[in-house]
Amino acid sequence: MARPCGLRNFGWNNISYLVRVLVPN
Repeated sequence: MARPCGLRNFGWNNISYLVRVLVPN
């Protein structure tokens, strides 16, 4: 949970987190 200054960055972070959690590589 970072500062709300950049929804795009937040979205990318969320996607990366989901990918890492869903794809344990």
